[in-house]
Amino acid sequence: MMKLFSTVLLTIVSGYAFADIRNAELRDIEVQILTSTLPACVSPRTYYDEIYCSVKVYGILDDHLNTKYSTLRSTLQEVDQNQLKRVQLDWIHNRDDQCAKIEVDAVIMNLQCAKLKTLESLFYIEQMIKYPNDFHLLLKEYQDRK
Repeated sequence: MMKLFSTVLLTIVSGYAFADIRNAELRDIEVQILTSTLPACVSPRTYYDEIYCSVKVYGILDDHLNTKYSTLRSTLQEVDQNQLKRVQLDWIHNRDDQCAKIEVDAVIMNLQCAKLKTLESLFYIEQMIKYPNDFHLLLKEYQDRK
């Protein structure tokens, strides 16, 4: 019984460690992009800066994602391009469902949620560019991530 408990506990702790590593990787991607494009927003100092930067940062990350997506597509065969496009369209719908909603006559967007989703997408696309032989495996993992 103690061995089973230890295994379950280790599995739970390992899961949390992996989540921390993933968040650190996402933050590294964000800092790398912002350092070269908008260094003042790497560590905003005031609430005003945070609001200003959150909008700017999301736009920059989205532009960067679009550029990387185009780069990846240009290296793929047509069948893989179509698979990537389907996964990316699903990702867009998922991001919108999780990070935005319509209330009365306004669209409410959670920029932190959208930023994290964009960073996750960017992470997978960069991995597919870096490791082209693992494209299908990475695409499946990316697709399963909700």
